Amino acid sequence: MRRFLRVNSDAPSRRYDRAYLLSSPKRNDVLELWEVERYGRDSYGDPDYVSIYGLRPQEWYAGGVRLLARAAVECTRDRLADLIGRDIAAVATGPQAKKTIAIDPFAGSANTLYWISRHVGARAAIGWELDEAVYATSKRNLAILDLDITLLHAPYQASLSEANTDHDDLLIVYVAPPWGDALRTSSGLDLRQSSPPVFEVIDQVRATFDRNKSSSPSSSTRPSSPIPSKMSRRGGTGQDR
Repeated sequence: MRRFLRVNSDAPSRRYDRAYLLSSPKRNDVLELWEVERYGRDSYGDPDYVSIYGLRPQEWYAGGVRLLARAAVECTRDRLADLIGRDIAAVATGPQAKKTIAIDPFAGSANTLYWISRHVGARAAIGWELDEAVYATSKRNLAILDLDITLLHAPYQASLSEANTDHDDLLIVYVAPPWGDALRTSSGLDLRQSSPPVFEVIDQVRATFDRNKSSSPSSSTRPSSPIPSKMSRRGGTGQDR
């Protein structure tokens, strides 16, 4: 079946790319469908690039789901989130799936959390999002799709301990804070420079859930130098969520 990309006749001739969608005038705008598809086409040659929650843009938009311009760039698209979930499920060990809890301290759209929870069969999925606009949009989307994900609008540091966990739960904590100044083309990805630093988050998670089973790295595994710059940027901003 031949598929046509619908483009608003009033669409500007400018390129819909990462820089434009993250610019101050645009970043908090709610995108129309043609804008979502145009971003995918202009930036990646694929109008369905921003597929989330297992749905193509036409499908999730028709269902009432909406994205801010910044979220279209920052979210982890389905193709990548699915792979992340599969990789985690392949190495997760411990109790049966019903005793697994998935946690994302920087949930954003919660699409990564959705796919992790889906692949490991988590009994609960809990995410935190501090940005008010992103939180409100994501909370609405999760409710529209009736997804069993708890999204909290609070600093994870203040309420991480409120997660209702049992001592024998297997906790899967996906740590992907905003990269901030962590990624440099000259030196690569330095996890010490993310905002907050990755290992600061891991330390707090370990201290909060020290009674639970986990597979987070110990302090001795902290890299003393950046990861080489060949590492993929994954989704565009380093804030894939």
